[in-house]
Amino acid sequence: MSRLTKRLPTRLEPYSPPSPQGNPALQLNDGLAWVVAPNHGDPFEYDVQIFSQGSREEGITARPALIHALASALRSKTRSKSQATCWDYSSSLKHFWRFLDQQEAAGLPPKELMDIGDADGILFRTFLLRDLRLIAAGRRSMYTLRELVSRAQRERDPSRQELLWPSVDRPRGTHKDVDPIIIRPLYSVLKRQFYSLIQATEDGARLAKIGLDPRAIGDGEDPQAWSAHENIACLTEKYVHRLIAGKTSLVDFGKRLASPEIYGLPICAPAGALSEPSVFDRVRWFAPTSTDTVTAFLLVLAQFGWNPEVVANIDVSHLETWCDERLKGAEAGADATVAIYGFKGRSGKEQIGFSRTKPRHHPYQVIQAMIRWTEPMRERLRQLRQTLDASGNSDIATERQKRKLDAAIASPWLYLSGGGYGIGGRISVLNSVMLTYVLRDVRRRAYKQALRTLLLKPQYRNADGSINRRALAEARRPYLALFNLTPGDVRDAFASHIYDASLGDILALKQSLGHGNTRATQHYLRQRRQIAKRYEAYRGFQEILWDEIARDTKIDPTVLFLRNTVGKLTDEQRARLLDARYRTRMGMGCLEPTAPPKEIAPHHSGGLCMVQRCVLCRHGVLFEASLPPLAVRMAELRFIRSRVAQARWWGSSFEYEWIAIEATLDLFDDHRTAFAAMVLSHLEELKSGRAYLFDQVPPSAIEEDV
Repeated sequence: MSRLTKRLPTRLEPYSPPSPQGNPALQLNDGLAWVVAPNHGDPFEYDVQIFSQGSREEGITARPALIHALASALRSKTRSKSQATCWDYSSSLKHFWRFLDQQEAAGLPPKELMDIGDADGILFRTFLLRDLRLIAAGRRSMYTLRELVSRAQRERDPSRQELLWPSVDRPRGTHKDVDPIIIRPLYSVLKRQFYSLIQATEDGARLAKIGLDPRAIGDGEDPQAWSAHENIACLTEKYVHRLIAGKTSLVDFGKRLASPEIYGLPICAPAGALSEPSVFDRVRWFAPTSTDTVTAFLLVLAQFGWNPEVVANIDVSHLETWCDERLKGAEAGADATVAIYGFKGRSGKEQIGFSRTKPRHHPYQVIQAMIRWTEPMRERLRQLRQTLDASGNSDIATERQKRKLDAAIASPWLYLSGGGYGIGGRISVLNSVMLTYVLRDVRRRAYKQALRTLLLKPQYRNADGSINRRALAEARRPYLALFNLTPGDVRDAFASHIYDASLGDILALKQSLGHGNTRATQHYLRQRRQIAKRYEAYRGFQEILWDEIARDTKIDPTVLFLRNTVGKLTDEQRARLLDARYRTRMGMGCLEPTAPPKEIAPHHSGGLCMVQRCVLCRHGVLFEASLPPLAVRMAELRFIRSRVAQARWWGSSFEYEWIAIEATLDLFDDHRTAFAAMVLSHLEELKSGRAYLFDQVPPSAIEEDV
């Protein structure tokens, strides 16, 4: 199977701007103003002429020679960057210009490009930290200027070495301390709300088929006709279609539809809205509202752990641009796995997440549903795009509008708005403002859901059944963070969950977050909750270590590991583990030799364990001296496998035991060669009949049936 990768969608390719005629900012043609086409978003004009002309208001001295020398490197550095990043570059240049002003005020001669050396980097760092008192911005300025100056110097002199400038110490990460526990009620609310939208669309299709236009019944003022859900759904379907086409408003369909409460009529609308149903909520029968689109967006965000920008950039213009079904099973309707693609505009990289295909609340089905529900809106946007193409205009404003329409057509996050200020009139694309606005109601519902869950647990109730308010107040404390939760915090919670679930595997976390290196991943590991947890683990280990030293006995690494993972060891267990006479047939120790788990010894009736399949038992303790007996057991398993049919071997407990021993060998990589030799030696003994299976069964008792 080829790699799960694809070419980036064409809408994200570099933008070729039209001729700058008519644009005064670009007619200067002095190399200090150009159009930047970011990886995602509209093209914009970037102008650094202020550093050539100077500005008294900004406190910038004119240095035309220096800025022209840096212009080529700056133009290369701004390629495909966002407008905010380019603003950071201008801010860094301002800091450097003011540093040069300070140097000249101290009596030093003006600097040309080739005069800037390593010593200037040390002085620039001191200026940023001592005079400007910048840390995060100072770090960016040091990196930006060092790269710009080095690149410009090498353009003039290829033999010039790269500048060695000191860096500003990295400040503590800005990621919030988000406990993954608060995502569970949020996810529950999102899933329930999304299912309500599914039910609303199904009900809308059903009601519209059996309903009639209430305006055509009788004289058009029959209260019973205007109170029937199926009639209101039929009329609403016509209203939504005309609304998408931008041809009508709600009043055009009659005041009884716009203001039913004035006429004493019920508000016929689907159930499941985040608040009391309004007149506009009835459009949920046929099109998603902002609340519904935000719900679907957050469902994908919570399950993938992507940045909100990546989820927003999912391109559904074609199936192959957002989904790869090569992992999908051949059987129709089977629950399989597919790859979902997103795009991170800041880095210009693609991110991949994996989703099951059957659950209706998983990303694959969520995006499929949004594509299906928003297709009428997408068709309307295509018509607007064709109108712009037919106009023949090619100015920057028209090109910008075309790119906005292209991005909206490719987005699954469309919704029908009541304000009429979207890109297509009533058609809007989800943005950060609407996302934050709707999230407030979702957070409130998630907090109530968490409280309901806590109240169902007996530990928060008194003996008489009343609420234990003190215990409840302590338990609900982590959920208070829901009121300050932002979409970006969902990624922090996802990172914290992956790190905990993987037992602190930073490489697994790096892969899950889609980072190119661990330098970016480490910012997600500075949460106070994680630091406190690691400190508590270290403190517990120290206490165990000093307790073992206080016993005035030899410190055994196995005992230390067991006390740090299993918990307290009794004196009897300690003595049994340290005494080699109490080893099992596998050469392993046992914490509970008289009480084996039922899945290991289902017919155990007392006394010592007679099964002794220790690598499958949670009571087994491994020592380095256990390797020779484990090699004997592996040889027996290999002999059994060679004598029985594969159908009998697959899924048997013998196969699980084989896998467990192979996993155990990962702890003893240095002994693999010796272990393999011991296995082969005992296997030859079994084949020749000089050794017995399980120390009591002749090898000939197992007939070869393969």
